Amino acid sequence: MNGCMSGLSELGRGEFAFFRGDLEEAEQFILKGLAKAREGQQFEIENKALFYLLRIALSRRDKKKINAIFKQLEEELENPLYPNRFFYHDIVTGWYHIQTGRKEMIALWLKNDYEGSGLNSISQGMERLIKAKYNFSKKHYPAVLAAIENRDTAEPLLYADIEMKILEAACRYRQSDRAGAFKAFGQAYSLAAPARLFMPFIEMGKDMRSLAEAAKREIAAGTEALPIPLEWLDDICRSAVVYAKKLYPQTRQKGDGTELLLSHRETGVLIGLSQGLTRGEIAEEASISPNTVKSVTRSIYNKLGALNKADAVRIAMEKGIL
Repeated sequence: MNGCMSGLSELGRGEFAFFRGDLEEAEQFILKGLAKAREGQQFEIENKALFYLLRIALSRRDKKKINAIFKQLEEELENPLYPNRFFYHDIVTGWYHIQTGRKEMIALWLKNDYEGSGLNSISQGMERLIKAKYNFSKKHYPAVLAAIENRDTAEPLLYADIEMKILEAACRYRQSDRAGAFKAFGQAYSLAAPARLFMPFIEMGKDMRSLAEAAKREIAAGTEALPIPLEWLDDICRSAVVYAKKLYPQTRQKGDGTELLLSHRETGVLIGLSQGLTRGEIAEEASISPNTVKSVTRSIYNKLGALNKADAVRIAMEKGIL
C-alpha cells in the first residue's frame, strides 16, 4: 500500500502500554512506530506518536526530551505535504500547555465553543477533550458538563470515554456534587478496569488525589457503594500525587543549606512573569486578585533572592524551576 498506515500497529501497542502505565514498553513501541511512520510519510501517525512521547516525557519531567519533541513538532509545520499540520500541532501543544498550567498559551480556536473542525473522529475527540480541559481550568464547569453530555457516542472510543468521565467526576466534585462525582468516577473505573488502564486517572494530578481521598472516606464510612477497590484508590492517589509534584515541583535545589520551596500558586505566577504577562493578566488567568499576585510575586523574590522580575526569571531558569 505504498507505506499507508506505516507505524500504526506499533503506535497502537505503545498507546495501550501507555494507558496501562508501562512507560518503558510504551516508549519502545512508539519510537518504532514513529520511525516507520516517517519512512512511509504517515504524518498523522507521526504526530500522534510525538504526542504520546510528550506525555511520557512530561510524566518523567524530562525537560531535555520535552524540548526535543517540541523541536520535532515545530519541524512538522515546515512540511507542506502534511495537510492539517497546524490543527494537529495546536492540539498536541494545547494539551501540554493546559496540563502544565499554561492555558493562556493554547491556540485561540481551541478556546472557542465546541465546534467541529472537520478533523477525523479520533482527532475531534482530542479537540473536544482539550476544549473541555480548558474550560475546566477556567472553572467554567457548566460548559464542561454540557460538552460531555452532548458529545457524539455513535463511535465509541474507549480512551476518550475514560478521560471524559474522569473530567466529569472532577468537575462535579468541584461543584460539590459528590453523588454525581462518585457516579462518574465509578463509571470511569468500570471502563478502565478490564484492561487495567489507569494513566488517565494519574494525569488528573491533584484533582484525582482529592477525588480518590474523598471516595476512600465514603467507602470507609459505608455511605457510598462505589465499585472501586480501596487498594486501587490508594495506588491511584499516590501516583497522582507523584505526577502532580513533577508538574509543579515544590522542592528545589539546595544552595546555602536551606531548601528552596515554591508553592503551586507561586510557580504559576512565576510562569506568568516569565511570559511577560502583566499583573492583571496573571490575576485573570489564575482567578485571583492583582493584590494577591503582588503579594505572591514578593514572596517569589524573597525565596529566590531576586531583585526584580528579570532577576527572578533568570534565577529560576538557572535552578531548573522554569
